Amino acid sequence: MQQELAVQNDWHHDGYLQSCAWMATKGKWIKRQAVVLSLGVVIGGIGLLYPSQIELLELAFVDAAQELRGPRRVPDGITIVTIDDFSLQQASNTDLSERRDLRSLQHWHWPRKIYATVLDRHFACGVKAIGVDLLFDSPSIYGTTTIRS
Repeated sequence: MQQELAVQNDWHHDGYLQSCAWMATKGKWIKRQAVVLSLGVVIGGIGLLYPSQIELLELAFVDAAQELRGPRRVPDGITIVTIDDFSLQQASNTDLSERRDLRSLQHWHWPRKIYATVLDRHFACGVKAIGVDLLFDSPSIYGTTTIRS
């Protein structure tokens, strides 16, 4: 009986030690995660107080991620048509006097009719889908007649 009691006490003692070890491990986990949790609370609080600053920070992170990733190869069957400074410079240096419809390419902002012409020409060449990444957030400086025609 004495031996049985000693075995039972050892088992309780081992259980107690395991419980203490678990609590110590749990305490370390909480301490490690407290830094991350605190940082999240601080960023969340700043986001509520200064949403425009968080948006700027987000945009900076997105820009940095894009720069780190580097250029990516365009998949086969996809063509990207861009309007960039080089394109605008080419239009400025080209004699478009005989092409009345293209004369407006020499100055930025282009009439919206030009975009329609570009889209029509692409569809005429067999393009199945076009994605446009342009903002038309203000009225055309050329008036509404260029849109309707």
